[in-house]
Amino acid sequence: MNIKINKAMKKLFAFMVLVAIVLTGCNRDKITNLDEKIIGKWMVADKDGKPAMTNEKMVITFLSASKAKVSASLNTNHPEVGLWIDQQDADVVIKGDKVTLTFHADAHSTSVHEFTVTSINDNEFVAKQKVTVTVDGNEVISEEGTFRFVRVTADYRQDILGLWEGRMTSEESEFGDNDVHRWEYLADGTHRFYHKEGNTWVPSDDEYAEYFVDGNMLFTLWKNNGDGAEERREHWEISSIENGVMNWTALRRKADGTTYTATYTMTKVEGEDPVDDGEYVDLGLPSGTLWKTTNETNPNDPGHDFYTFDEAVAAFGNKLPTNLQLQELIDECEWTFDDEQNIAILTGPNGNTIVLPRKGKRATNGVIYYDGSDGNPASACYWSRTAIDATYAWRLDSGGLFTGVYMYDGNRNAGASIRLVK
Repeated sequence: MNIKINKAMKKLFAFMVLVAIVLTGCNRDKITNLDEKIIGKWMVADKDGKPAMTNEKMVITFLSASKAKVSASLNTNHPEVGLWIDQQDADVVIKGDKVTLTFHADAHSTSVHEFTVTSINDNEFVAKQKVTVTVDGNEVISEEGTFRFVRVTADYRQDILGLWEGRMTSEESEFGDNDVHRWEYLADGTHRFYHKEGNTWVPSDDEYAEYFVDGNMLFTLWKNNGDGAEERREHWEISSIENGVMNWTALRRKADGTTYTATYTMTKVEGEDPVDDGEYVDLGLPSGTLWKTTNETNPNDPGHDFYTFDEAVAAFGNKLPTNLQLQELIDECEWTFDDEQNIAILTGPNGNTIVLPRKGKRATNGVIYYDGSDGNPASACYWSRTAIDATYAWRLDSGGLFTGVYMYDGNRNAGASIRLVK
């Protein structure tokens, strides 16, 4: 009797070993050639078995077994750690079922993501992930969880550019209402939000408003002007852009812990400026650029209406001329100067004209130079939107230190006039 039991147990043990070998082989098959299967763009879908909130999602694009790009926007509970990265370069190391991804959000912080991949196919992969963030060599974040990533094939980076009009189509949204609004996405990474007052579209008074798109994820941040204004961030999944219609969706969490899905639908606005921003003149320039007939005012600088370079770019984006468009004014127009009125009169190839006030500039020390009141010739100083580096940007100058009209590498913190283009 004992002999029969032992034989049965031996058979059962052998069968269990065989099953274990088969199952182990299957698991190994799932992560075979991980360095090839993981290539592509992936977005977080689930965290610890629950759908990930859209405002907590990131996008990883594995370019090879050693290089990747990471996109994320995140305000954390740690004030020294915050992410606003658009396809940040990352180093990758793949060993067996483990993927280690390392990137530097800035000069001080390093993020290391260690994935242990448990399954992967053409459409998704699941991994146990450990995230470690150090700032100046000190560990400030260490978190673990199980994440499911889904493959992203859409790319809406170019499709989103332009002016859109629409409204919230869900019952609620974090910053939304039921009114029709407009959103304008510019190629320089800034965006504008408009509300309607009567028959006029009015842009929101933002200190800054930025965005970027990676795959089908739209990342935005903005801060309103005024005391007490806080930076706001939103993520949206662009579910489609087709035939001039764009749809957004996002999973949000309320303060009480419950969740809801927010949706927006908007249509492309073609051939129309979002606001009536004055008259423009065709000077007959080879580029076809139209120049506005008046300078921009600055309510924060009455009497001079100067902007620093960064203020101008934040306020007007690609409505500012490039350095090449300003150079075209120098090369193609006839310039005459009225010293009594301190103006420059530009006559284009077709005979049309614009007038540029010669208000001079405000130096970085706050002193106004070359406005005609200091005994020096008045100068027309106008910012382009073209930066040279972190300190300097291209500006058109006439008179001042030199004779004639020329492009000048001005300090970005200096104040100068603004003239817009179409």
